[in-house]
Amino acid sequence: MTVKIRTDISVRDVYQRAKQEDSATIRARLLGIAAVLERKPRGYAAKLAGITINNIRTWIQRFNTHGFDGLINKKQPGQAPKWNSEIEQYLKDKILTGASFEKDKRVVFRLQDFQNDLEKKFGLRFGLSTIWYKLKELNLSWLSARQQHPKTDPVAQEAFKKKCLSSSKKFKSSIRLKR
Repeated sequence: MTVKIRTDISVRDVYQRAKQEDSATIRARLLGIAAVLERKPRGYAAKLAGITINNIRTWIQRFNTHGFDGLINKKQPGQAPKWNSEIEQYLKDKILTGASFEKDKRVVFRLQDFQNDLEKKFGLRFGLSTIWYKLKELNLSWLSARQQHPKTDPVAQEAFKKKCLSSSKKFKSSIRLKR
């Protein structure tokens, strides 16, 4: 059964709209509709638009109901985001508070720690990359300074560096003399 097409919009208007259209997909649909309005076979219109006859029928129905706006793709709803402001605020507070060895059994948090904590608290498992990007959006640094041993002696380290540097210069000069 063929679907009748509305005739209140002229073929010239459809071609005019096709010339102004930026989207190649919508332009092809408009050209298919124009071919049907010109009383050309629907198989020809489908071939012209690069789609099947069933799709031409769908686009004609949408054109009849909504006009030119019916040929534009509608945004698909998709799945609702799991990440919300409550999770974001919880993560931000946890990061700004920082880790304590007595309470968290660690000195610094890792992304995996946040991942496990969010799963326990909210029952949602986010990928490490998702948490990483969310931290970046919140302008929070996930990098920390290099750890330093508590018994480190900076004066002894500098003396060691100077001693190594002077002994390496002597070693290089002795090699040059032997050649």
